[in-house]
Amino acid sequence: MTIVRTDSGALKQAGLQAIVDKIQDVLIGYRPLTSAGLAIGTSSKKAIKIASATKILVAGNIVTVSAAEKAFTATTHDVAHAKFAIFVLSANSAGTVTVTKSDDADTLAEVVIPATPSGETAFGAVIINPTGTGAFDATSTDLDDVTVVPNAVYINFTAPFDGALLDFGTVSGEA
Repeated sequence: MTIVRTDSGALKQAGLQAIVDKIQDVLIGYRPLTSAGLAIGTSSKKAIKIASATKILVAGNIVTVSAAEKAFTATTHDVAHAKFAIFVLSANSAGTVTVTKSDDADTLAEVVIPATPSGETAFGAVIINPTGTGAFDATSTDLDDVTVVPNAVYINFTAPFDGALLDFGTVSGEA
């Protein structure tokens, strides 16, 4: 099923088409439709488990993201001791999952949520804050290891998430 977008010459003339496009992206273009049930991996506690096949909209098309476990990437996904990082899970039109990491930050409030890759829909996130015995090593640290526990939080999106879509910029005619 494909959802059709509105494209009006009158809106273009009024300088409003860009705003309408962004609203449509949020409402019908790119959004999760069901919860992925994110959790710690069962076959590998070093992975994020997508417990439930989830439905998302990618460019207005309904896509199924299969239940699976998604491993972190060596070095790229490491988190320094006592720092915070957010890992956003997204998928493209083929249902291929991407994990995008924020930069490490001293506090959760300082974390800058990473942008969702172009052409993908964000459907969840994991916050990791290793406060135990050392850093979070993406290839060797279990998500329930004393290094991480109790500081791994799983978030399932059931509404549009990409804040970049809400940056409307300047509307034509504004001073």
